[in-house]
Amino acid sequence: MWPYCCSVVILFLSNIVPCLALGMLKLFGLLHLPLANAMLLLVVLLISGVCLTAELISALIGYKLLGMINYAIEWDKLGGNSGPVLNVVAATFGLYPYLASAFLLLSEMDPIFQFLQFTTQNWTSIANFPVLKFLTLTILRPILTLISMLQICRFFAIFFCGSAVGCTSLVDNITQMDRISNRFWIQSYAREILRSHAAIQILLHWSSAVLNSLVAIFQFAGFISVPFNYMTLKMYNLVPFRLYVAFPVVCILLPMSHQILLPILISVYEGEVNLHKKWRRSLCFCGDTRYLMRRVKATKILRVYCGLSDFNFYFLKKSTKLKYQYTILSYTISALLSGKG
Repeated sequence: MWPYCCSVVILFLSNIVPCLALGMLKLFGLLHLPLANAMLLLVVLLISGVCLTAELISALIGYKLLGMINYAIEWDKLGGNSGPVLNVVAATFGLYPYLASAFLLLSEMDPIFQFLQFTTQNWTSIANFPVLKFLTLTILRPILTLISMLQICRFFAIFFCGSAVGCTSLVDNITQMDRISNRFWIQSYAREILRSHAAIQILLHWSSAVLNSLVAIFQFAGFISVPFNYMTLKMYNLVPFRLYVAFPVVCILLPMSHQILLPILISVYEGEVNLHKKWRRSLCFCGDTRYLMRRVKATKILRVYCGLSDFNFYFLKKSTKLKYQYTILSYTISALLSGKG
């Protein structure tokens, strides 16, 4: 527990605090930040802020996901070809913090170095204190940068793989009910299907607060690709190349993660709609439909919402993916057109 808490505190102190401090100084005109440095600090601040917010939500109400996680482990299903993809994602996030930390340290673009560099231009230089300079730049800076990057990549790896496993298990259960829904007119099968559906509905409702918040963070994290796309296409001659090569990797990883997870989240609602249609068609072959009809009408169509705590913005359906990708593309084009080139 203590290593986890320390890594979260280090993430806050080494990434968020320097970026916010430089942003406030820039806002009040107390220092000048080049565009490349400002964009990089903005990206680091967004990623660290998303990670820290999700960590706080998970620490406060993350226990509500235990039921769904245990349910996923019990069924132990991972349909399709997601297994190899998740292995690649986990390996990438396991290797990426070391590469990203090396890029940041070698290019001297990490938040700690930039904070010391720009603040000492107007105030006392750290070079006047050799011991403090050695401790800060030689010892603390590499350690804090590596720990913060490990914490960020650890969170995204757990979030991505855990979400994929949980959502795939949920979709597998809906698919299993869909397979036997043609026998829904038989009361024994109908009771079994409705019992399984009720269990899933209870688990989804119990974990809705944390699940909806994590989905909202996941949706917001996609907009981080906008500054990354801008830096990849516009700032290749302004950012050091050893740091620049990290941006195209993120531009590939972020859309790929959304391309994998969004269809799974959307298929929960789409599969439920088809399932309820089959239930209603099967009732035509049942002799006594009054009881089953009441049960079907009382059964809610399951869906995954995007929201914060108990306030839901919208639920994920087929049109959500198109609107989401269009919005990111529109913001990226607007950012590219706003630059001077």
